[in-house]
Amino acid sequence: MSSSTSEMITLLVVDDHPTFVNSLQSHIATEGDFSLTNVVNSVFEAADLVRRELPNVVLMNERLSDGDGLEAAKYIVRSANETSVLMMTEHENNDLLRHVLEEGCAGLVTRDSSLEHITDTLRDAAHGDLVVKFRELPMHAASLQPAEATPSAALTSRERDVLQCLLAGESTSTMSERLFISTSTVRNHVNSILTKMGAHSKLEAVTIANRERFVA
Repeated sequence: MSSSTSEMITLLVVDDHPTFVNSLQSHIATEGDFSLTNVVNSVFEAADLVRRELPNVVLMNERLSDGDGLEAAKYIVRSANETSVLMMTEHENNDLLRHVLEEGCAGLVTRDSSLEHITDTLRDAAHGDLVVKFRELPMHAASLQPAEATPSAALTSRERDVLQCLLAGESTSTMSERLFISTSTVRNHVNSILTKMGAHSKLEAVTIANRERFVA
């Protein structure tokens, strides 16, 4: 995949498995739209680099030698609004996935995923997408206890279109193509939806929409 420099996705990898990191680095070099800013293997280094470099996305291992990757992810999400965090774990773990979503991370991948899947997921996360298919996670969505919703009438017709796409688990780029609007316009609509619905994340907005039947 080729991309202009202005569209490059800056990536920080936080992982202490050299074999995996080397494989990921080699694969990323063939993708064309990633700029790997750094690879570190500790919570401390990750927090410091994010503060200084503000990468678009961080791939964060769940467990690191000097601490808990999820705790580091929480710090990053709260202190660097423009940086998305994708957590990585050894095995599928529903409890971890729920915590990851609650803390505002983009999602979760397993280490045994293909490199193509990992880079595709990183790309979606960097573009502001929640990399979870909502229809596949009703138990997680219900567990987040979203804030009280504002009336559905507050949403414009176009915002309802975007919300319908969110309910279908579509990415920002897919919504852009479907609705014939730019990706930045999609993100503006999403931000407006979150504000009007009193939600702090896309998952929360979808949970509210399902509960209140905002979209038929």
